[in-house]
Amino acid sequence: MCYKILHHLVNVDCVNFNQRFTLSYIRGNVMKLNKPRIISTRDSHFFTNRTINLWNSVPGSIVTAPTVSCFKSRLDKFLLQVRCF
Repeated sequence: MCYKILHHLVNVDCVNFNQRFTLSYIRGNVMKLNKPRIISTRDSHFFTNRTINLWNSVPGSIVTAPTVSCFKSRLDKFLLQVRCF
C-alpha cells in the first residue's frame, strides 16, 4: 500500500501522509519516510507508524520499481535474502 500511495496509484488523501515524506540521498532509498513522534500507544498502531521502519529498510532499487508487480517480485526476493541471514 505504501508503494501505491507514494506513486499515486490509489485515490487517498495524502496530506498527512506526505508531510512525513522526505527525500534523503544520503542513505537508503530515495523515498524515505520520517517517523513522527508518538504521543500515545494508540498512535503507534496507525498504518503509517507500523510501516515506516519496514519501508525505510527496503533498498532504493525496489522502491523505484516501475510497476506494482515488479515491486512485489523484487520485494519477495529481498525478503527471502533477509530471512536467510
